Amino acid sequence: MLLHDVAITSMDVAATSSRLTKVARIAAVARAAPDTQLVTIIVSWLSGELPQRHIGVGWAALRSQRRRAATGVDRHRCRRHPL
Repeated sequence: MLLHDVAITSMDVAATSSRLTKVARIAAVARAAPDTQLVTIIVSWLSGELPQRHIGVGWAALRSQRRRAATGVDRHRCRRHPL
């Protein structure tokens, strides 16, 4: 299970208005998860809920990092690190 899989599922769910399609995509990614704890986290992410309710990063911290944002995606690194 890669974060990429969850991101693609999120885009698929956002792209359709069909409730059945949304449920089917979320169910498919949940079935692919190796354990129930990860299923809980994935379903939370895809439904827009954070398991811990907040991320603990304030606006000031984000604003200071805007200049240092990545310019591209390291696809090799994304594929090497499973959830």
